Amino acid sequence: MWVGLGWGMGYAVSPFKRQRIIEFDSRVAGVSVEEFCRQVGVSKSSFYRIRKRAKQEGPGAALVAHSRAPLHLARRWDERVDERIAQVRRELVADGKEAGAW
Repeated sequence: MWVGLGWGMGYAVSPFKRQRIIEFDSRVAGVSVEEFCRQVGVSKSSFYRIRKRAKQEGPGAALVAHSRAPLHLARRWDERVDERIAQVRRELVADGKEAGAW
């Protein structure tokens, strides 16, 4: 039972569970994918996502979760803008004024 995790807030699937998912064959195991997922403690969407990755990238790649870091970094200011902000903050501090968060 998934309590308090919310959508998309689950835990990463362990390499051991990933290995079991990759090797699972319903004909040999004699259970459905749904029953297998219940036994292992993973969602069906995780099951199919891991199987798809194993098929596309190979079993070794599917044993490790993809990074959850953003694919693209947030847009940064131009260097000149950063330098100007630092200059204005130094001037404010020199005048005894609040320079804002650094």
